[in-house]
Amino acid sequence: MANRTALAHAATLLSLLLLMCFAIHVHCRIMEDKVSKKIHLPHGLCAHRGWNCRTAFHCDCCLLSNICYTSMDLCMEACK
Repeated sequence: MANRTALAHAATLLSLLLLMCFAIHVHCRIMEDKVSKKIHLPHGLCAHRGWNCRTAFHCDCCLLSNICYTSMDLCMEACK
């Protein structure tokens, strides 16, 4: 009886090990596909924040410095 239990534990352990190896392999393949794709940001690192601006005229903010500008063009120029 102890032999069968040990054999069952060994088979379970081997199955879990194989499952982990396949999961790691699939995860690496998914990450490999994402590396080659480029992200397109039409306004660069500027975003329109209507809910978080100090005045109604300064709502286009740079996400790096958190400084808001009067227009998206000014924001894109300053936030390069």
